[in-house]
Order: sequence, then structure tokens, then C-alpha cells
Amino acid sequence: MTRSFKNLNKPEYFFRPSQIWQRIQRFTGNNINNNLEEVILPWKVQIRIRPDDEIGRAISMSGVYDLIVTEMLWRLIDQGEVAIDAGANIGYMTSIMAAKVTQTGKVYCYEPHPEIYQELLENITKWQESLDWHHIIPQQIAISDKSGSDILTIPDGFDKNRGLSKIDTNNKVLIKNESSLIQKSYLVSVSTLDKILDLNQSFEIGVLKIDIEGHEFEALNGAQQLIGQQKIRDIIFEEHNSYPSLVTNFLEKYGYTIFKAVGGFWGPIICSPESQQIGRYWEPPCYLATINPARVLQRTKSWGWHSLHNRMDLV
Repeated sequence: MTRSFKNLNKPEYFFRPSQIWQRIQRFTGNNINNNLEEVILPWKVQIRIRPDDEIGRAISMSGVYDLIVTEMLWRLIDQGEVAIDAGANIGYMTSIMAAKVTQTGKVYCYEPHPEIYQELLENITKWQESLDWHHIIPQQIAISDKSGSDILTIPDGFDKNRGLSKIDTNNKVLIKNESSLIQKSYLVSVSTLDKILDLNQSFEIGVLKIDIEGHEFEALNGAQQLIGQQKIRDIIFEEHNSYPSLVTNFLEKYGYTIFKAVGGFWGPIICSPESQQIGRYWEPPCYLATINPARVLQRTKSWGWHSLHNRMDLV
């Protein structure tokens, strides 16, 4: 009973109590399987998930995935902006970006895994049909520091967490189980953000979210012109190494201020990257690099989880 109460004692349920009933239905029904499931996100967008996958299970149970990143995107993105989702998976974070920038903005999303990319396209197609969203530009590609092709490895545990695939910097050969034809690696297209995005265009990027399993430094290095010209205002990324790191040193060299974003019960906590403040144990570390630290502090000072309310006027 105590453990069950602890599982329900989350902001996802406190600020959105209807999700408790959804959680109880899922728990008592014991119906987690390999089938695809449709879920309505707090910002009134329907997404198709796999409830046996870690990302899909979190969305099904809690209504959201990675709440601190969700909240940071919700608070920092403005209508009409350009947003980029590097490592889009099935499009959960892409949907937040698209909802916030509205049809007057653009969302560029990149996902290299061929099967996951197809599910991303299916979700985008559904949004086009149901919401008239035509401002999302997907591409099946991995973001890196070079253009061409590279190896996308599929590690153990991928069947339970399909966010684990990553570019193999060691250039290992493709591994294939010939008897079952299960491919453990893929040869995928790679490119740099500097090349993909026409630097001659006048637009600037509001937010770049990058979650590519340890390949962040290479990807940011491939956006050196964009970052050097400070055409990207905010960059949200994971950092599993202690501060300072290759990634944070690189960004600070170009004038970015680094924050750590931590999920408290009553809302996000923005602190120094050296802070010992920790968030929820099951969520990866979330860092933010920005050229406008005053704006970040102003946008994150109010309490609560605005993304769970689906109210644009909260920011």
C-alpha cells in the first residue's frame, strides 16, 4: 500500500488528477501488451505509443514522459518560433514543440532508426489529418559532426526502451542474427545541423532539444556555425558526466550560460550546473544552455507544472 501511494504521489497526478483514474485502470486491467495504444496528451494531442516500451509505458501511466524536459519546452518555446527535436523517437517532444509554436512556426525533427521513424511519421500524419498541423518537417537522419553514413547500434535492452539506439563512434561492423534476421545495427544517414539548416535563411532557432544517447558533443560540434553565431537561443540536453564536460565547455566557449533543471514536486527548479540538487531518480539529468539567462529565469520562476494544465497564458 505504501509503495502504491508513493507511485501516485507525483505532480503528474496532483496537478492532473484525472490521470490517477487512468493509472488505476491500467494497473487493474493488467493489459500492457505489444499492441499500439492511442493516448491523449495534456495539450490535447493524440499520440500512438507502444505500452510495453519505457517511453510508451510512462506516457500511458503518467500522461507524460520526462516531465522536466516537457516543462522546459513548454515554458521556453514561443508561438511562431523554429524548434528542433534531435532524437525525436515517436514524436512526443515534437508534439509539444508543434503545439507551442503553432502553425505560424516550424518544427524540424530528426530520427534515424527506420522502424521508429515510421511510427513518428504515422503520428505526424495523424496530426496533419486531425489538427491540420503541416508545420512539422521530419527527416530520417542522425545528427552528428559529419555528413554521410554511420552505424546506428541497437544495444541490449532496446526491446524495453527504444530510446537506447545510438551512433557507433567505434565504427563496428553490422551484427546480424542470420537465423532470425534480427538486425542489431543499421547503416544510417548522418549530417550536421549546419548543413541541414540553410545558414543563409534569416530565421533563428528558439529551442533545440537534443537527446541522442551520448552523441551530443558530436552533434553540437556539427552545429558550430549556428552556435557560434548564437542562432540557437536555448539548448536542452542530457549530460551524464559531471560538470564541466566536453559539451558544457564547448557551449560556454560560445557565450552560453549553463543551468541544471531539476524536477521538484511543485515545479521545475533551475540551479547552477554545479549544484548538488537532484531530481527524480528515474529521470535523466536535464541541462539547459542559453544566450538569454534572464529570460530563462523569468520563464521558470512561477510554481506549478504548466504543461499539465495546457494553458498558454501561464507563460
